[in-house]
Amino acid sequence: MLVRRWLAHVVICLTLVFGIASGASGEPEQSNLQTTASVEQTFREANQAYREKRFLEAQQLYEQLVEQGIVSADLFYNLGTTYAQLGDSGRAVLYLEKARRLAPRDRDIQANLRLLEPPMNRAHERLWHQLMLSLTFDEWLSVFFIVYVVCALSWAAWFWRPRAQRSRLLKASAITLSVAAIVVGTCAGVSYYYTQATRYGVVLTPGAIVRSGPAERFSELIRAPEGLKLGVETYQDPDWKVVYFPDGQLGYIRSTDIQEI
Repeated sequence: MLVRRWLAHVVICLTLVFGIASGASGEPEQSNLQTTASVEQTFREANQAYREKRFLEAQQLYEQLVEQGIVSADLFYNLGTTYAQLGDSGRAVLYLEKARRLAPRDRDIQANLRLLEPPMNRAHERLWHQLMLSLTFDEWLSVFFIVYVVCALSWAAWFWRPRAQRSRLLKASAITLSVAAIVVGTCAGVSYYYTQATRYGVVLTPGAIVRSGPAERFSELIRAPEGLKLGVETYQDPDWKVVYFPDGQLGYIRSTDIQEI
């Protein structure tokens, strides 16, 4: 498990964000550069600590960046692999899942998840589900927009031609693009449901008990393995979370035993 280098575009985005904020507040631009430099320095120090096998120090430095609101697949990947080195599989899976949401086709992230997550996480996955997660929601939306525009132009070109010049090939292309737009639009909708509308959490406590109700008196459904990914919702009692298994079964787990992705 190797650490990743800091992505340049993340630092650029960070600079732009702080630049906009300072422009609104009238703060000097120099402070923005110092903030960006501080983030880069912290990330380099964390990577160096990881390489020197000072994993606890690396974890603390990566966590500092997370607490600052830095969002990056590389940061989450590095923090996940650091937790793996510390023997904390639950948090390792949690941050690798966060990284996968940002970089769904990254082979290193996928390989480490397969290595660390319990088999139950993939037991119910189907080929279509893997296809939905092969692109982020924003990427599906971009593909849909492109296909939709090309489809609209194809139909416009067909209708605007004189009837005698309307070719079957152009009409067939327009129909094919229409079907493609429907398929891609459906994929975008499903991707939104799985990655935006549906909340997931990862079990952090080994052998965490999932019960049939929100109290200790309710029967035990399962002792969840560390790193298990479940659908999750808040409950009126903050000490408990509602969780959903892939087969649709509902249960309740202590809030301290699970963390939302």
